[in-house]
Amino acid sequence: MRYDLHCYLCIGNLMSTRGAAGYKGRLFATLSCDKRNSECSLRFEAGIITHVLNNRAGNSSPNQGSTSLKFTSQGSLNQGSTSLKSTSQGSPNQGSTSLDSTRQGSPNQGSTSLKSTSQGSPNQGSTSLKFTSQGSPNQGSTSLKFTSQGSPNQGSTSLKSTSQGSPNQGSTSLKFTSQGSPNQGSTSLKFTSQGSPNQGSTSLKSTSQGSPNQGSTSLKSTSQGSPNQGSTSLDSTSQRSPNHGSTSLKSTSQESPNQGSTSLKYTIQGSPNQGFTRLKCR
Repeated sequence: MRYDLHCYLCIGNLMSTRGAAGYKGRLFATLSCDKRNSECSLRFEAGIITHVLNNRAGNSSPNQGSTSLKFTSQGSLNQGSTSLKSTSQGSPNQGSTSLDSTRQGSPNQGSTSLKSTSQGSPNQGSTSLKFTSQGSPNQGSTSLKFTSQGSPNQGSTSLKSTSQGSPNQGSTSLKFTSQGSPNQGSTSLKFTSQGSPNQGSTSLKSTSQGSPNQGSTSLKSTSQGSPNQGSTSLDSTSQRSPNHGSTSLKSTSQESPNQGSTSLKYTIQGSPNQGFTRLKCR
């Protein structure tokens, strides 16, 4: 089905020919479902704003995880805001993951908040990630807190990263602690932050590999920004042994001057007796 709605988008001087009078746009929302493969597609189009959502879900049985993802992107002139919430809860021998990502930006500025929590039962790993970035004009500050605590046959990881920048400058402080016992995983983290005037770039790479009844996680986050602009790329991959699920998250945000665009790709794949869920928001 297709909905055709008329609306007024006040975008000020975005179009020089319109000026402050605003821009009359059309909003399209298209929803299509295929019962044969349980696939639904929802598409919104409003002027230069486009959101595409694809969702495929399988049945959930024991030794399988359930995933709920909420993604909201709202942007005004010279600004972009992004909200991501993903929750996955699983049965024994399985992992549960909760991701809450929020990005809000003011003119010539971007702020990012990411919170990810994963809690698991025995033979599982639990992970808590909190990432907060707030910036003032021509400046960016970043705070990252990562905590993973595990019971026997599990791994524990603690990461705390804080970046605060003065006007036209950025500084980064990182603290990372990883401790593991037998039947636990190993974690490798690489974090680099470099900033030039009116700009900040951040690179984060985290890899965790675990033995049977455990999960392996790979996280790569890269942020590079040009003057008065910031771009962020996050690639997170989690793979687990049988009776577990594998999760891949890739989030990329690139912004041109006084503008923001966000691309998110989330994939969860599971072994037999598990479901397949794929969500892509752009």
